[in-house]
Amino acid sequence: MERQGIEQLKDPVDSSMMVGAFRAIDGIKDTLPYFNAPLGCSFHILLMWSRHNRDTLNPYQSMIQESDVIMGMDKKLEESLLKTVESQRDKKAILIISSDPAEIISPNVEEVARRVMAQTDNSVRILPLQSAGLKGNHVDGFNEVAVKLFSTFPTSKKKRIPNTINILGVVQDEITARGDVTEVRRMLNGIGLEVLSTYFLDSSTDQIANVSEASLNIVLHEEYGREGAELLQKESGIPFVCASPPFGFEGTRDWLMEVSRFFDRTEEAEQFISREETRIYPRIVQADQYLTGRKAAIYADPTMAVGLTQLCAEMGMVPVLTAFSVKDAVCQEWLGDISRKYGISPEFLEEDNINFKYLARRLKPEVVFGCGLHYELSVELGAFHYPINYPTSQRLRVYDIPIMGYQGLLYTVQQVGDEMLRRDLFDETVHGVDHMREMDVEDEARGGQEHLK
Repeated sequence: MERQGIEQLKDPVDSSMMVGAFRAIDGIKDTLPYFNAPLGCSFHILLMWSRHNRDTLNPYQSMIQESDVIMGMDKKLEESLLKTVESQRDKKAILIISSDPAEIISPNVEEVARRVMAQTDNSVRILPLQSAGLKGNHVDGFNEVAVKLFSTFPTSKKKRIPNTINILGVVQDEITARGDVTEVRRMLNGIGLEVLSTYFLDSSTDQIANVSEASLNIVLHEEYGREGAELLQKESGIPFVCASPPFGFEGTRDWLMEVSRFFDRTEEAEQFISREETRIYPRIVQADQYLTGRKAAIYADPTMAVGLTQLCAEMGMVPVLTAFSVKDAVCQEWLGDISRKYGISPEFLEEDNINFKYLARRLKPEVVFGCGLHYELSVELGAFHYPINYPTSQRLRVYDIPIMGYQGLLYTVQQVGDEMLRRDLFDETVHGVDHMREMDVEDEARGGQEHLK
């Protein structure tokens, strides 16, 4: 299909390394993000953070001024960090998130960090990050934090606890993060496995130090977890599983069987899967008539986009467009496998929200899975907007919704199915209101609205 091909323009759906680094740090209870940046850089990150979290944060920052470009930042940064350490004695680590201006005018951040730790008896680890926005995207920033922490805190080989798992690759402020972890934990418990820690969701530096106690690391989102899992396998000998994600019936079945084979618990997995499918299937079939044939467009981080494509195909929908927020060869391979398995051929894009909008207008999906920035596109198309990927700031977090596993399948079918049912009955974009208008015209010709008697 012909594309618009505007290579010079890019919508702000792919955030910078600074954003990804902050989101990773915010999931670790005893660490503190420190912004080495002008005020505006941190303000916009914190503004978005305030719409995705329920707690409070008192940020610390160097507040770079114009004069610092000429006078230098080292002394100012050192004094600011000393005050930060003094007021944050309960923290185990301070991670310095530097912006582009900071990395240009403050090249000695690591040396400043060493001096501050020496003056404070190393009471808090101060870890500078290479997180300038020009160096990469939000996924790169998240992985920068993961590698820094797994490299800094001791992860020596410890005695493995049998049948235990760490979950890697969780971004704590994604709208489905907590719901997905709850569902994944429930499923793993169902086959006799225990989750020790989830990185980085309500984790701590102590848990990072004890990461090698688990028998296996599971990467839940490939783009956010594989790099850390590979480092831990190399440094501490912890094996990991990184498989196509647990979305829908078959995706969840395949994922559970992959994990169970490592622990030689395939029989337990098959029994659990059978019970769950017996429980879930009769509920799902109610929605077939409202979902079958509905066209869907998806824009999300790679693992989420792959999983949603499979979920839609299993629901009888037609994924006509799948877009990754960042490039990812592994997830692209998974998407190819899913497309062949279900006989679908969605248009595919990477890091290209401009052409996502252009193709969506051409393909006219009835459901748009995306982020909050796709709401206006959905309104324009008359499509159901399903915010599922960061940022989703216009959606309340009253309930920790899942999208993975069996509970995620139920929830998604409920949400999409309800919307399609309403459209069939009432929405003029389908036929309901038009049908009522036709009845009114007929009644007027007969001199009254007899159908209302």
